[in-house]
Amino acid sequence: MPAFRSILNKARKEGVRLHNLSSHCWINESAQRNREKLLCRSRQRHQIFWLIDWNKEFGFVGNRFFLPKCTQEAIHSFPKQEDILQWLTDEVKVATVNVHDYAVAVTNHFNSNRKKAIAYACFLYQSFLQGYLPKNQVGSLCGKMPLVDSYGHVTTVRSGVLVPANGSKWVELIGYNTWNKKTYIELGEDYLHPACFAGTCKSGKQFMEFLSTHVKAADIPHISPPKAGIPTTCLYVVMHHHHPTTPSGTT
Repeated sequence: MPAFRSILNKARKEGVRLHNLSSHCWINESAQRNREKLLCRSRQRHQIFWLIDWNKEFGFVGNRFFLPKCTQEAIHSFPKQEDILQWLTDEVKVATVNVHDYAVAVTNHFNSNRKKAIAYACFLYQSFLQGYLPKNQVGSLCGKMPLVDSYGHVTTVRSGVLVPANGSKWVELIGYNTWNKKTYIELGEDYLHPACFAGTCKSGKQFMEFLSTHVKAADIPHISPPKAGIPTTCLYVVMHHHHPTTPSGTT
């Protein structure tokens, strides 16, 4: 790899310590032997740890592997990093991504894995809190991400989303999901339980607020009545819940 050695020598002459990078020269040989693996690096230095940790959490989804932290930091510290980056792109086929790029690339890999579908939702939530995903991007990603329903099934087909039955107004007033014929899915209770992924933790309440905003998970009265109609007994309860009966003999 004479071209790469030349880059390393040039960096050393300029006082940049790239011993971490040179110690990973096996990357080229590894990439040639394992073309099915996708090597990645973070576009932004402050997202290096974040992407590596979440990629590990997802089990190196899609056979993606990030360059080691020390290697990426060495590259970012090199004032004239264009030559190195060009070599990594052309010869080693390293993909340069940010959090949004990564989120788009992996979203379809969780359509059959309940735990990872929940973890992916947490990834978007935590990335939003950290400022790695702006509101418009997180909204678009949440609209397409797989969701776990009340039966524990992972689905991407939906025309609407109901908050989990536990503690909801719709289950209190109606008793069951009468919107299911409209492909409204009821979120599973997994979303309500505290959980930790990639060194971050979510609380049920704050996480549900995030889902209500970005996935549009709704509850009564912020959801249209089902076309199938509400059972008569439930309708009586709903009407009297909002309009108490006037006592006899009063005006």
